Amino acid sequence: MLNKTSNQNSFCFIKRLLLSTAFILIGWTSSYGQIATIAATDNIATEAGPTTGQYTVSLDAVNAGATITVDYTVSGTATSGSDFVALSGSVDIVNGQQTATITLTPIDDGDIEGNETVVVTLDAGTGYTVGVAPDNSATVTITSDDVAPLPVATIAATDNIATEAGPTTGQYTVSLD
Repeated sequence: MLNKTSNQNSFCFIKRLLLSTAFILIGWTSSYGQIATIAATDNIATEAGPTTGQYTVSLDAVNAGATITVDYTVSGTATSGSDFVALSGSVDIVNGQQTATITLTPIDDGDIEGNETVVVTLDAGTGYTVGVAPDNSATVTITSDDVAPLPVATIAATDNIATEAGPTTGQYTVSLD
């Protein structure tokens, strides 16, 4: 004979079982609400070569369900399309994985410029929560291989007559181009 407490326990068990089944069937898993973070795992990229930079996006646990697409924005002093190959704005962490990488490929543009930065900042999305600063963004620095040419020095005689006997002096002008 079943009593009221036994019936309530059975009902709770069945409710949990149905909820768990629903989560699995529609793709909700324990990864829902995971914390996504980002780090620059190779924070220097160079135009010479070029050599790439790399970001790693991580979840706080292995993804045990449907693919989680983590969205991001790109900012910094470098220009997409002229200083580096444009990034997609999202990265997928597939079932059974905990991380995914974003590769930053510099473009050897020939411009004489200083170091430039590419900052990737995670955006809110479905199936994850963005970690708090500083784990919500990462920076890769692109170093340029282009250097300014050395200046050329020129000397010109602006007054090319000088005398020993009088106050007449010669004059030269030195300039750098």
